[in-house]
Formats: sequence, C-alpha cells, structure tokens
Amino acid sequence: MVKSIGNKDTVLANREEGEVTKNTSFYPQPGSRPHPDHNYSAGSRQGLIDLDENINRYIPFKIVNPIYPNAVVTMRMLLSHTAGLADNTALLSSMYVAGDSDADLKEFLTEYLLPGGANYSAANFTTSRPGKTYEYSRVGIALAGFIYLRMRQELNWIFIAKPMFLPVWVCPMYPGSSVI
Repeated sequence: MVKSIGNKDTVLANREEGEVTKNTSFYPQPGSRPHPDHNYSAGSRQGLIDLDENINRYIPFKIVNPIYPNAVVTMRMLLSHTAGLADNTALLSSMYVAGDSDADLKEFLTEYLLPGGANYSAANFTTSRPGKTYEYSRVGIALAGFIYLRMRQELNWIFIAKPMFLPVWVCPMYPGSSVI
C-alpha cells in the first residue's frame, strides 16, 4: 500500500508488476467511501451537527465506553480516529463477506457497541481515554457514516423535499388542503 501526498486518498500498487516505478498501475480505494469531512462540514454549517457535541445526541441508542463511562465521544473524535473505538479484528474478520453485506448498519453497531449485544466486548474499545490517542477504527468510521445517513435524511428534508413539496401540500389556493 502506498499513501499519496497531501489530501489525496490512499492507493494500492499492483504487486504483480513488481517494483514501483513511474509506470506502476495503482488502484484507488473504493469510491463508495467518499471523504467524510465534506459531508460533516456541510451538516455543521447548516447547524444539523456539532462536531464537538456528544454523538449520543444524534443516534437512537447510547454508546458508553466501559473503561471511561463518563467520557464524551464526539464526531470530531470519530473522524480523527481518537474516539476510543477499536476494531476487534478477530471478530470483524469473521464477519467479512464477498460483495455487499446484507447486514443492517444500525444492527451491527448496536450488537458491537452496546452491552448485551451479540458482538459486544471490552476489546471493542481502546484502553485510551476518548480524544487522547489515535487508533484507526473502521467501526468508528461506520458509526460516523451511520450518523451521516441520519443527518442526510434531515438535509434532504430541508434542502430538497421541504422546498419542493411544502408549496404543494399547503396551497393557499385551496384552503384546508394541508396534508402535514
């Protein structure tokens, strides 16, 4: 794996071609994972999300780090991989599938991060206090993605559906026509 310079994404070299040269083919990481910072900054500008607010404000379940139960986890921590969430590789590697998974993201996260969940373990959390130590976490990014999907539903309502349909639903030409 070769990391490119600056804000570019990580790319993979074609190992079959041998040594890396100016003619080496590189494969970009999947485009299905757009850089999340842009999405969250848009939501932050619109007041839908505060990057320094407790993430439990944005999700329908409550995540508590068992080692630091009073510590707050923020979106900024999730995006900077300092949220104290660990990738339990022994568990996660057993869950990989070829192609797209049929698993529900909310179900995965609750089973992995909530006490009593089928995949819950202290190994799903780092021993560092949230916000203090960098540890890359795919689970943390999955949680950020889940929050983004919930935020995007709100963004779609504010910027697409509401302006488009509200004038139809509440039409002054037809008093009493409101369906909301």
